[in-house]
Amino acid sequence: MSAPSSEHWSGIKRIFRYLKGTIDFGLLFRSNCNVLVGYSDSDWAGNFDTRRSTSGYAFYVGESLVSWSSRKQCTVAKSTTEAEYVALSSASQEAIWLRRLLNDLHYHNNSATIIYEDNQGAIELSKNSKHHNRTKHIDIVFHFIRERIATKEIDVIYCPTDMMIADIMTKALPRPKYERFRELLGVGAV
Repeated sequence: MSAPSSEHWSGIKRIFRYLKGTIDFGLLFRSNCNVLVGYSDSDWAGNFDTRRSTSGYAFYVGESLVSWSSRKQCTVAKSTTEAEYVALSSASQEAIWLRRLLNDLHYHNNSATIIYEDNQGAIELSKNSKHHNRTKHIDIVFHFIRERIATKEIDVIYCPTDMMIADIMTKALPRPKYERFRELLGVGAV
């Protein structure tokens, strides 16, 4: 705000063009089933000024998007696995909160909430409680997910990058992929 450049102005104009073109869009809800499923993703060092990564997640109840987030991580990740693991930890916290909310609404889910992740290293790190030299620097707060997997509240499953819906929350995408993911999020003309 204090020293905007022509690059900032160009970005603002792009946002306004997008908003004008999608003024009739909204979030569509469908009532079909009550299964809670999530997608978690991260870029790696996507912010060129701070080198911090962006975490993103999306949660569905059935086919309806009910929760989503895109947020810069609080610390610099030293690898893609670490960035994805931090994002997965954030998504697992949201999953636990949503499970409790659904429970309060008298929907009782006895099976684990599946969170799809596209990084094999982050999946292995979340399921393996052994300490390794490469991961001992990761803050304890991010190991929250290990406990939730052990209690069978959450299960993390691999999802190929081409199908990772949370990609839309973390990075710029080519237009066809962006439009496909936007449609899968349930955003469309109402």
